[in-house]
Amino acid sequence: MNKYVKEMYRLDLQRIYESELTEKSPIYSRERSKESFHYESIELTVEENGFYSLNGSSIIRLYGYLYQDQFDPSYPHENLLTQSN
Repeated sequence: MNKYVKEMYRLDLQRIYESELTEKSPIYSRERSKESFHYESIELTVEENGFYSLNGSSIIRLYGYLYQDQFDPSYPHENLLTQSN
C-alpha cells in the first residue's frame, strides 16, 4: 500500500433507546412560555471525535436539545449547545 494513501474506515453503530413520557415525568417551562412541558434527560458520553446523529420518532412533536455537562430545568438555556424543533 502506498504510504501516502490513508485508508478511511467508517463504523456505523446504532444504539436504540426506548422510553415514554408519562404524567409522572418531570416538567419544565421554556423561556417566555407559561406552559409546562414533560421532559426526559439522557446522558451521553462521547469517547471519540466524529459525526454523531440522534434521531427520534413519536406521534407527538419532539423537541431536541443538546447540552454541555447537564440540563437544569430551572435554567433551560444554560449549557445549551444546540436545539432542534
